[in-house]
Amino acid sequence: MTTPTSRWPTRREPTASRSTAIGDIARLSFRQVAIALAFDVAAVAVFVLIGRRSHDDGITLSGVARTAAPFLLALAAGWGLARAWRAPMSIRTGLVVWVTTVVAGLVLRRVVFSDGTAVAFVIVTAVTLGLLVCGWRAVARTHPT
Repeated sequence: MTTPTSRWPTRREPTASRSTAIGDIARLSFRQVAIALAFDVAAVAVFVLIGRRSHDDGITLSGVARTAAPFLLALAAGWGLARAWRAPMSIRTGLVVWVTTVVAGLVLRRVVFSDGTAVAFVIVTAVTLGLLVCGWRAVARTHPT
């Protein structure tokens, strides 16, 4: 018969594997959050660059920054609303971030930045950002590391 102390570590005997596992989880979570945020920012950047290129607006730093600003601010709000750092790779997080980025980004673009929000632009924005923000998450879920 085995005694409980031979099967279970006591408080005075912490296992190295437990402390290592906790450290790995923390590092992995930070890494996932950083990657997810980078991909979301890249999604907005790609959307802006494609739009500016297709309308012959030119690819200047100031022009790209002005066009991207309302959507990057809305993206930050979406991350806060979704608490994206908790599950950055989930499709549910992506949906909240996407909808917030589109709605708040278009409102900011119209009200704060005094730029247009034609119906066609709203549709293109919603579809493109949806594909980019949720799309990379769907791909990441089918190809886990």
